[in-house]
Amino acid sequence: MTYRLLDHTADIAIEIDAADEAGLFDALAKGLLHVLTDVPGCAEGTSHMDATVEGHDLGALLVAFGNEVLFLFEVETFLWSGAELLSIEDGEARIRIFGERFDPERHPIARPFKAVTHHDAVVTRLPAEGEAQPRWTAEIIVDL
Repeated sequence: MTYRLLDHTADIAIEIDAADEAGLFDALAKGLLHVLTDVPGCAEGTSHMDATVEGHDLGALLVAFGNEVLFLFEVETFLWSGAELLSIEDGEARIRIFGERFDPERHPIARPFKAVTHHDAVVTRLPAEGEAQPRWTAEIIVDL
């Protein structure tokens, strides 16, 4: 599971490559932390919060999840470090979000962002080739 930040007009795109749907959520969490702090891995997963998000497809679920971690940061001062997909069915994803309380002494804020957007959100399941397993890719836009 990996992610990469890309310039996108006045926004930032996060391009994700993952082995499965669960990896998409974890990579998005890590990519969003990188966008916010510019220090990948600066938050530790010492505690967790569970969340349920809804969406009509996997792309909408990822967007809703991205906005949920932003909400947790802004309202609960909970800075995420990663995520575990607990279940996904009938347009609903249950996710365990790992992280810790925000500490301005340890967690720099480089690029506050307004939202994760539905604009240009794309999720693709790549078919298996030869011995390789199927993979998932996604591109999610972050509104700065």
